[in-house]
Amino acid sequence: MTTSSSPTPTTWFATTVEDPDSNSTSKEEGEKSRKYLEKVQQLSDSDFKACVRKVKAKFFWDGKVDQAEEWRIEVASTVTVGQSQDSFTALAGRLLTGHPYETPMLLGGSQNLNLGTGSTSLNVTVSSPDSTTNTSTTVTETLITPAATDPVVQITAKVQDTAAVKDKDIDKDFTALSNALIQHRRAACTQVDSANGVMFVKTSAALAESVAAEMRESLNAGAAVSTVELKEERVVANLEYAKWLKTEVKGYR
Repeated sequence: MTTSSSPTPTTWFATTVEDPDSNSTSKEEGEKSRKYLEKVQQLSDSDFKACVRKVKAKFFWDGKVDQAEEWRIEVASTVTVGQSQDSFTALAGRLLTGHPYETPMLLGGSQNLNLGTGSTSLNVTVSSPDSTTNTSTTVTETLITPAATDPVVQITAKVQDTAAVKDKDIDKDFTALSNALIQHRRAACTQVDSANGVMFVKTSAALAESVAAEMRESLNAGAAVSTVELKEERVVANLEYAKWLKTEVKGYR
């Protein structure tokens, strides 16, 4: 498993699975996570690279606050030529195929494609294996693009002060902010990578600006953090995840 700070990608996807090294993860679920990661790593070539970061996730599930230790798997490319909408959706379909989660998160973006204009959705082909017959069928799933009326927004907070990243209080600051955002239903999910001073927040477009302001105020006032860079990004998201987020974020109601 590798965690790296690579150049800004032109095309990227992110998804999550349970951390198989966590005490709260069953052996069966841990094996599913490892097999999925192996599959993703096999997709990597000279253009696309996969990396993994350990995160602590907090989210709403089945009407209550839940939390989990997860692997956030990021697939990215800095290549600027030879990429198309077809290759983008093909990779999305491969990442959704065999995902161990009932409702997986697949987020993505591309600087090469005009995803913020035009079509509000993209179709992807996903293989669905049948273990009883040892065959597979294909189904069509949908990605919601940033051009949609209410797209998913990912806000990334990154601590710029390297000394602060090493401070144990950074985890307390991130945790306090995560608790506030989730409990007040201003975000559907947060993921914290304290080791690298990074936090990911998934919310609605309607709330994104106010959530970003709350994050900036909270983190800049924290005991361990002096400078935080925030990035708001309207992202591509698989339909099932977008629908789940819509029901969990209070700003949609």
